[in-house]
Amino acid sequence: MLQSGDIAPDFRIPVLIGGVRKEFRLAEHRGKRNLVLAFYPANWDPVSTQQMVNYQVEREKFQVRQTEVLGISVDSIMNTTSWEREIGPFDFWLGSDFWPHGDVSRLYGVFREAEPLNGACERAIFVVDKSGKIRFTRTYALDQLPSLEETFAALRELAKSRRVAAIGETGLDYHDLPSAAVANERKTQVISRALQAETDDEIESGIHDGALKSKQASLFQQQLDLAVELKLNVVIHQRDAWADTLEIMRDYGRTVAGVFHCFGGSREQAEEVIALGHLVSFTGIVTFKNGASVREVAASLSLGEFMVETDCPYLAPTPFRGKRCEPAHTRLVAESIAAARGVSLEELACATTQTAEEFFRLTAT
Repeated sequence: MLQSGDIAPDFRIPVLIGGVRKEFRLAEHRGKRNLVLAFYPANWDPVSTQQMVNYQVEREKFQVRQTEVLGISVDSIMNTTSWEREIGPFDFWLGSDFWPHGDVSRLYGVFREAEPLNGACERAIFVVDKSGKIRFTRTYALDQLPSLEETFAALRELAKSRRVAAIGETGLDYHDLPSAAVANERKTQVISRALQAETDDEIESGIHDGALKSKQASLFQQQLDLAVELKLNVVIHQRDAWADTLEIMRDYGRTVAGVFHCFGGSREQAEEVIALGHLVSFTGIVTFKNGASVREVAASLSLGEFMVETDCPYLAPTPFRGKRCEPAHTRLVAESIAAARGVSLEELACATTQTAEEFFRLTAT
């Protein structure tokens, strides 16, 4: 059986998520999210059923910890589909290690080759960090329900690693709420808005908006709580949710510091953030022809109140706009801000580097 410290071997298997069949490859998730690989001996087994239901019930806690769950058994994908229809649907992956039979289980050292349940897999948990390294393992008795608290404790330890510089991105994003889709659909109708009553779709989408905003706020607050507990700063993402984001951040006072990344707001908004003890960060937007207002904000703030960033892979600066953004492109962002401020690139680079090193508690090399 693989142990903590080993690199998690890559594999590819068919999976279900929310009743939809897809393909999962471990390598595609490296660098993105932590993973909990939950091997279980069989579908339809009462302990396995309760285990998967528990993962669904506690889905929000996994999201807060930037973690995805993959349940794996040696049962066929057809059998797994029937089982999920009976007890699901689930918002995490259920994988089938059926063919070649037990290959993934063997790869991880949890394939059973003795009775009982010869040819099944052990009930075992592997916590894999974003780099692809196994950080926690445990095998349970076949009839033993794995402890969620034990798994969450292992995930909490990941956040204590010296490799973790901050919590995030975290925040609120209201850009693609259900009501936005309904509003866009109605724009295509040639009827005066003033003559229309609120439709059932609009009422329903408004209800869904409220539910999604509430869930986002809960996740945001849980991640801020984690940052406070671990004494880490946070990287804030907000889109079309300025007032609500600021309201939540105010509740935490000076117990946590944040950087509002990809800042594109007004000087007044930047000053509001800075007055609360936070920072802002600028992207390739400052190099765009239509980014003059953001460039002016960057020119007006004091050194030490902002950073520069890529927002990789998005928002590549001119002349690379529309292409994948790369870390090297931050030089162009810094050059644009330096020119707007009338200072040298070296002066601005030194100041923003120092700000980033202090915020993320990095040791300059």
